Amino acid sequence: MSRLKIFCSLLWCVAATTLFSENTATVLRVHPWLTRGLAKESLIGLKFEGDGGGSLRAVTFKLTCEGCTADDFSNFSLELMRDSSTGSNGAFGYYAQNAIALTGGEEDTMRLTTEVSADKSVITLTFTEETAAADYSADNWIFPKTPSRAESDRVWLTATVNAEMAVGAKVLCEVVDETVSLSGRSYAVADAETPRAHRIYPYRYRVTAYMQGGAVIWRLAAGNEATERLRNLTDVVQIKAIPVYDSETDTFGVAWASNTNPFSTLFGYLKTQRDRVSPLQEDGSGTRLLLMLTKGDTVSGLACSETGTTLSATALGHAAGDNYRATFIANLIAFMEANGFEGLDIDWEYPNQGYTESSHKEYTKYGKLLRDLAEHFFARGWTVSMCTNLGYQMFDNDGRFIASADFVHSMAYAGWNTIMGNTVMTSGLNCCATLNVPNRRVVVGQCMYSNAAYQLGWNSCTEKIRKYYPADLLAQYDCDTIWEAWTYGSNSGNYYNWTGPSTYRAKCNRVREEGYGGVMSWGYYSDDTWDCGLSLAFHQAKCAWPQVPLTAPTYNDADGYYELSSEDDWFWFRENAANVAKVRLTADISLTHDPLPIDKFGGILDGGGHTLTLEKDTWLCTFTTTALFRTLTGTVKNLTIDLRGRVLTRADRASDTVGNKTAGLSSDDSLTRTALLAGYVGGGGALEDITLHVRPDAEIQGAKQTAIGVASVWCSATESVTFKRVNIIHEGILRAEASSSYGNALSPSNTCVGALVGQLTGPVPTSGEKLIQDCKVTLGTSSEIKAETGNSANSSVGVCIGHLHTAGWTMDGLNVAWKYGASVTGVDGMGTYSALTPWIACYFETLPDVSAKVSGKLSLPKTDFAWEDWWLKGSATLPNRGYTLELR
Repeated sequence: MSRLKIFCSLLWCVAATTLFSENTATVLRVHPWLTRGLAKESLIGLKFEGDGGGSLRAVTFKLTCEGCTADDFSNFSLELMRDSSTGSNGAFGYYAQNAIALTGGEEDTMRLTTEVSADKSVITLTFTEETAAADYSADNWIFPKTPSRAESDRVWLTATVNAEMAVGAKVLCEVVDETVSLSGRSYAVADAETPRAHRIYPYRYRVTAYMQGGAVIWRLAAGNEATERLRNLTDVVQIKAIPVYDSETDTFGVAWASNTNPFSTLFGYLKTQRDRVSPLQEDGSGTRLLLMLTKGDTVSGLACSETGTTLSATALGHAAGDNYRATFIANLIAFMEANGFEGLDIDWEYPNQGYTESSHKEYTKYGKLLRDLAEHFFARGWTVSMCTNLGYQMFDNDGRFIASADFVHSMAYAGWNTIMGNTVMTSGLNCCATLNVPNRRVVVGQCMYSNAAYQLGWNSCTEKIRKYYPADLLAQYDCDTIWEAWTYGSNSGNYYNWTGPSTYRAKCNRVREEGYGGVMSWGYYSDDTWDCGLSLAFHQAKCAWPQVPLTAPTYNDADGYYELSSEDDWFWFRENAANVAKVRLTADISLTHDPLPIDKFGGILDGGGHTLTLEKDTWLCTFTTTALFRTLTGTVKNLTIDLRGRVLTRADRASDTVGNKTAGLSSDDSLTRTALLAGYVGGGGALEDITLHVRPDAEIQGAKQTAIGVASVWCSATESVTFKRVNIIHEGILRAEASSSYGNALSPSNTCVGALVGQLTGPVPTSGEKLIQDCKVTLGTSSEIKAETGNSANSSVGVCIGHLHTAGWTMDGLNVAWKYGASVTGVDGMGTYSALTPWIACYFETLPDVSAKVSGKLSLPKTDFAWEDWWLKGSATLPNRGYTLELR
């Protein structure tokens, strides 16, 4: 940028301050776009400059719609965002949870009148004083600047935006008054920013990568992996820049941090690849390039506030203060424009709250910096985001100021010993929840580094994984810890700990399930090569990708079915399953990204004879019950499900304590159910004409109740659960792997594994209907069924049913076909009442009358095996622990 342009930017800041310094209401638009799919958005605001104050008497807004109508906006309210240096009263702006509404509450002081044009393209909103006797002395309603407060408040018009509004629509937001009144005192309305129209974008799930250097960013800049990586990222944060003090001009500018050189040049290369592979589009898609701003070095002897007191503080602590903030923001904008950035991420670790004067506290200055940056960024279409941590070290007492951030990056990872755990992630999310940050504004951080040292990233760890697990790729995927001592500088430990691929996927899928705004990765620069199979970024791309709101599939008015024909349709079904009675596949569907479990479904899914395929690198992977349906009380019929990837429950991460080698699984069965089709079936649920095909190299891995069909069935006395013509073709691996990857044997009691059903329990139905009719399990030559419990708890493995808990059901046509090479395996120490059979197993030595109520056939490749005693009995006790049944 030329010196003239920088000078003009500085001149504008000075001129704006002078022009609007007395009795002026400046129009603000903090956010560069409105987002379909968020409950609440700020539309337009007013900032008051001048002495005095009082209650707002009247103000009129006009919204002019283009490509949308008045029907796309609802729940208009006027809300206050108070100067963050004042007390705990005040509001978040668009955060409705903390907002002080000037309408619609017990403390009403204003009345809203709405007028809509005949074509619904113009909305006029007038707020007027409810009564002339309003209490102007109440602190909630006094603004702008008073002797007790350093800055003016902001008042915001907010609204709910229709999630289905057309992409690319615009709304022009205006304050049409020439003046507004505060308790009879007039304030001239000035419009300081352009453009004035908000563009409407779909809500977009954020996938953010922090890059400092390392091999990955060089490969990106060179284009080697740019296509694969950049198209799966919405934001790339280039580290890092710092504020720098110029003593001659007594101002703060911006420079690349010394340890990032030559990243200014590298960033240019990165931008070239971004423009080639994933440029920004009008609909908000593409990859955004963000600058990361950090605190810089300590600078002593500068005045930190209008009081003139001199303090030692970080460079950012000074630059954000009232004396320097305006010129610093101008210089920061000039730096970003000169280098081609499109947003800013602030990682201030950590603001100093130790000063006695509130105006010196860096929390307060942080809030003002965020707020002012947001106000300046609108015209440029830039974003501003901030990082948070588990210890609340970046906030004032209630974190009000983060309302100005477009996104909050929650560093939901911890220190040396606990970076992998689900509990650690919960702590990071609780920080934002406590501060009432809406979930969709939170981008959840995941780590790509080892506890041994930040410098020993995932790339270096994979070398150790290959050393310890040279042959079993599935074991590599499950590995989070290797028990080997290490020393790095002054730090040391007894194990290498990281977030491995399966745990990483489970975390990312939890972020999606709980409705957060996306994921970000710290240490992305240390990732392994994209095509090596162990790249965490690759696994991230399969379970966390730039998503947009899904549109409803075709609805058939004739029979009331939603017709699913694509991956997006299936994901829409998952989001809306609770309110959908009937769906039908009208084409084969391939899932190329990780599906999420459908929590509960009581309707009808008709496959229409089509196939739902989970492709090779697609996983079902969560921290709780993992299956396409967690709970199924309805009917699934006429469907083939083809598993080429993995179904995996990371339930053995429940305790998250690496050093505790005796940690146990939760006693809650719902946390440990794993199946391809359903975790739990009950309440009249039915499977009819279903084929479940587990391909070679595909795997289903649970920790307790594990199956291909259904992990757990409860058949009530009045509502029979039925399985009719369910055909299971198993050529992969089915296992209850109840020891964790870091070597400690967890202790799930009553582990059960069966291809058709893991556990079948409940009272005997009185209807007389056959529970299982004409069902078949075929074990291919490469198939394995395992119970790897590694403890003394009761456990059982059966080809069809892992644990038959209650005798008395009638089953006709429960058939098994067993081919050469197939094996069913238990583990030493399975327990006193463990059982393993080629048909039905149980925890107990005998179940009366089971054999009399079951009919079926065991098909073997040879006829000279004397197994009649095995298959004619419903259950049997293994004569030896660790016994394996196999045909070779």
